[in-house]
Parts: sequence; structure tokens; C-alpha cells
Amino acid sequence: MIHHQQNRSFVLFSFLIALFIFLPNLILYINAKHLITMLIFIGIFFLLGIAQKYLFVLVGTAIILLTVIFSHIYIHWGVNGLSSRLQAAMLSPSYESIEYLKTYLDWRDMVLMLYMLTGFVLLYKYLFVKNNIHYKRWMGVLALILFGSFFMVKNPLTKILPFSIPNMYYEAGDWVDNAKARISFMQKKLYPTDLNQSFRGFYHNIVVVVGESASKHHMSVYGYKPKTTPFLNDLSLKKFTFVANAIAPANQTRFAIPMELTNAKADSFKNFFSSFSLVSYLKAVNYQTYWISNQAKVGKYDTYVTTIANEADKTDIVNQNFGSSKPDGILLTHLPDSNMISGKEAIFIHLMGSHFQYKDRYDSQHILFKHPKNIVEEYDNSIYYTDYILSKIFTFLKKQKAPFLFVYFSDHAELVSEKKHGHGFLPPIQEAYDIPLIVYSSIENDRIGKLKEYTRGKTINAESLKDLILYINHQSNDLTHISFRKTVVAADPKNIFEYDHIKKFAIEIKILPPKEKQ
Repeated sequence: MIHHQQNRSFVLFSFLIALFIFLPNLILYINAKHLITMLIFIGIFFLLGIAQKYLFVLVGTAIILLTVIFSHIYIHWGVNGLSSRLQAAMLSPSYESIEYLKTYLDWRDMVLMLYMLTGFVLLYKYLFVKNNIHYKRWMGVLALILFGSFFMVKNPLTKILPFSIPNMYYEAGDWVDNAKARISFMQKKLYPTDLNQSFRGFYHNIVVVVGESASKHHMSVYGYKPKTTPFLNDLSLKKFTFVANAIAPANQTRFAIPMELTNAKADSFKNFFSSFSLVSYLKAVNYQTYWISNQAKVGKYDTYVTTIANEADKTDIVNQNFGSSKPDGILLTHLPDSNMISGKEAIFIHLMGSHFQYKDRYDSQHILFKHPKNIVEEYDNSIYYTDYILSKIFTFLKKQKAPFLFVYFSDHAELVSEKKHGHGFLPPIQEAYDIPLIVYSSIENDRIGKLKEYTRGKTINAESLKDLILYINHQSNDLTHISFRKTVVAADPKNIFEYDHIKKFAIEIKILPPKEKQ
């Protein structure tokens, strides 16, 4: 009688643990097929628990960890973003991962942590539950037969969440091979061949400032009411300034910058792995090239952007300490010391810009709101600080007393709201693509005027930024390479959308360039 009661308690406890471990998957099921699959797995897992305690605990622990990962991404990003989120985790330096956790953890994640700890406690207690079941071996055989049959039909390790997460993580590692393939391509060819290499450049100096997470919806140069961009406001009134309406080709850095600076496009990202960037196009006509970045790297093959940075003659990654990235003012001390009149220089400056956490992106001296009350004011402070950095870079260029081209754009934009903020969403949000694009020439260049006329009333897709700069610098004579396509990528090149079909989150501001100086 005692053994019978022990066995009943053991069987009931086994079933309740199996049900508990799969509970989040039952609540967050994707479709009816996924729900039925989870119910089948509860049965198989229950049989395994009766047959073999230690294997049950080991498998249960793994399922709990995978379920927490799946549930977190599902709650914040949706199931379609799972693969791209895992890839983002692999590609992100430590400081970005820490900031992600600070931004995207809420009460729901606390519930998941409680679920995980409770599951671990139950599994531990399960090891000490007594039983005297004599048919455990047959239950184990039945569990293996059912699982083997299911595996042959469904292959859960590669097709069914949350079991497919390890396989997704493995597949996300393909970026390493892709980056190596691009480096191998560049080692075989010294320079791009699709240009006139006898030409030596229209400008003595060129500076391309690559912003981060900057939204034109929060820039006064584009009509935003708070005066967040006093320097750009003044610059926009100069005769040879071009303020464009533009969209980013992707809503994440690791795909946006490759498309903006190489031949890669939203619907042909693979072109990136066999094409040079704007850096090499300028090197080919005897510019000394620099890449100065406040965004940390992890290693030689860590990101696609790193392979572009390594094309430069001199690469200076300022932010080497993942845990304490400093505001972009630190970049000003890393600009070339030498007098830039002696030789032609092309400097690419990659800002930390307005990457979350926004409050860490500015100092206490150069801010618009002394005591920001909310996320929006913190973000506006980061835009105001970026405007200050741009003014200092511009002053540095003017001191060289040589003809120069100054270009500022952002890799992608940002959704900024008290309800939701960030970028890289899937399904995408339109505001995350609305970037600034501003070009200034220190000398008369009829191509600035031609560019204004050619793009008037249109929206430039920044996938053609390389071609735009080459045209202004007289390295290309073809305006038709400027793209007005609305094709963009969301989170991963396999997710292609038309910008006009993407929903807005909240913003209804009509963005217009400032009036041109006649």
C-alpha cells in the first residue's frame, strides 16, 4: 500500500513537472500545429521521467533554458525575429549586450526568471522522490520509440521551437565564414576596377561621418521643433549644402553600413562579399584613408563593418573597453595630427551617436535638457551632442584650409517613444529607417546643384550612398546610380519589405528639407 501511494505521487509529480516545464510553450504557442507538438512532447517527456530520473533532469534543464530564450525573444520581438536576434547576440560587443539587457528587460522577464528558478528547484527535488515502479524500463523504451518516430517525421532539433534554437545559433555563425570570404576577396584584388583610376579626386580632403541610430524626426534641421541641431541648421543655409530626404536600406548597423558603402543592396546583400567599399574607391585615387570608430569590435572577423574598417590605411578603434564606452567627444583627439594640406585625406568617423542607453551618449556640458524627464528628452540630448561633435569636426576641416567635402548620415534611424524605443524590429517600424543625409562642399561644385535637381521631391535610398559620394567627387559621371527604390531589409537580409508598406508607430510629422539659399 505504501509503495502504491509512493508510485502514484511519483507519477503525478512527473506529470506536473513535465507540464510545468512546457507551460510557457503552451501559452506562447505559434499555431495549432505547434501546440499539438508541445502536447506530444509533454507525453514523451513524462514517460522519460518515469523511466530515467537523471536523464529527465538533464533534458528538463536544457528545455527550461531554451524556453527562457525563446519566450524572451517572442515577447519582445515576435517569433519571426528569433534567428536575427540570435545573430545579433553573436555579432554584438559586450557593452551592446549589456545595454540591450538594460533596455529590454521588464516584469515579463522577471516572471521568466521565476519560472526558470522554480523549474530548477522542482527538478532537484524530483531526484529524491521515492518510487517502486517495476515497469520503468518499458516506459523508457516507449518514450524512445515515440521520440524516435517523431524525430524521423518532424526533426524537432532543426524545425520546432524551442528545440531548434541551438541549430539557429549554429546557422547564425555563418557570418564568420562570410566575413572571411570578403577578406579573401579583397586580398586577391588591390583596388576596385570599375572606375577611372587616372582621376585624382575633386576634393583635397573628404570626411564621412557615420552616425548611429539618428532619426531625422528628432532633428531641427528637418523641422523638429526643439532646436536639437543648431550647427546643421546653419550649415543647411550655405549655398553648397545638400540636405536630402533619405531612408536606410536596413534597420540594423551590421547590414545597413555594408549596403550604404558597398555594392550590396537590400535584395542582393550577397554582393557585399565580392565588392569593395567606398574606402577602397578613395584609396584607388590616392587618398590616404582613415577609419576612426567609437564602436568597439570583438575580433578580426567580428562584424561586416569591421571588414570595411580594415580596408582603410589606418584603422583606429577608440572604444576598446566594452564596459565603459565614452561619448563621441573622445574621437576628436584621434583625428589626424598632420597638416592635411600635404596630401589628400579621406576620413571615416563612426560615431556611437544615439545608440541606447541614450543617457550615456552625451556629456554634462553640451546638452539641450539639463535634467531630462523621459526617454525622448534623453534621446534629444544625444542628437544635440552629436550636432556639437559635427561642428567640431567641421571646424577641424576648415582649419586645414584646403577644399573639402563633408558628409553626415546615420546608418539607420530609431523609434523613440515612451511606449517603445529602439531599432531592428521585426515586423519593422517605418521610423527606424528615416535617416538624416547632409552633404557640404567647401568649394563650388556644379554636381551639388545637379544632385539637388535630380533628387527634388524624391527619397534617396542610402543603399546608393557610395555612388552619391563618388558622383560628387567626380569619380563617377552617372547620376542614375542614385537609388530611389523603397526596398529595405528588416533584421536580416532574408526579410525584405517595401518601405511604403511598413506601418508607422506614431509619428505623423511631414519632413521637409530647409529652404535653400538662393
